[in-house]
Amino acid sequence: MVSKTATEIPKGCSRAACRTILPGFTDTAFSEHLKSPKLKEELQKAGQKFAMSPEAVARAVAYVLEQPEDVNIGEVTLRAKAQP
Repeated sequence: MVSKTATEIPKGCSRAACRTILPGFTDTAFSEHLKSPKLKEELQKAGQKFAMSPEAVARAVAYVLEQPEDVNIGEVTLRAKAQP
């Protein structure tokens, strides 16, 4: 499991050269905060089918942060294999 937070920069890195991280459907508590019961149910069902773990997103963020200063990652797009 990745235990880094967004504010922790790996030793030896002075910056992260990444412009955009686009995570796909991720297994979070987002739907719990929705007021519409119908939308809440639809998101929960979709999440059961193809949501990726928050740890997968954290690993991708850690990968970006671990790159040397001379590497520029312009964009990272993440999706579970099952996500349409």
